[in-house]
Amino acid sequence: MKNYTILAIILFQNLITPSSFAQEQAEKLGAGEFHAEMITAPDWEFCSIYGRSLSGAIILPNFDLSDEEAIKIIKEVAKERKIKVNNQRALKRKLLMGDSKCQFFAYLGSFASAPIQINTTMIGKIKREQIVMNHGVYVYFDNDRLTAYQTSE
Repeated sequence: MKNYTILAIILFQNLITPSSFAQEQAEKLGAGEFHAEMITAPDWEFCSIYGRSLSGAIILPNFDLSDEEAIKIIKEVAKERKIKVNNQRALKRKLLMGDSKCQFFAYLGSFASAPIQINTTMIGKIKREQIVMNHGVYVYFDNDRLTAYQTSE
């Protein structure tokens, strides 16, 4: 009886695996969907992905794209979104006061997580933002330029 049960389980697994694999492949999205998602992604998320792409390898679990295809799309979208990042400093993980908000998130790259909260204050023509990140990190921007950061350590 045990041998038949084991054989039945093996046969059942073989029947399910190909169809679940096909379903998984069908659920993966292609280049058009990836481009659309990058266009509509919040700035912090796109800049973080852009920062990861600078190393030449990114992980896209839901997309059926090679890293080269994804990086090409990311560069196109960066151009469309008029994103300016100092690639060398982002790769070397150098951040300076006065850097753009996008430069900050590109600098974080794969370490970036969604901001917990964004507080905005308008003072005349100056837009001040306080971005609250994980682990008690507060980042401050005036007109999208880094002015200060604070940690709770």
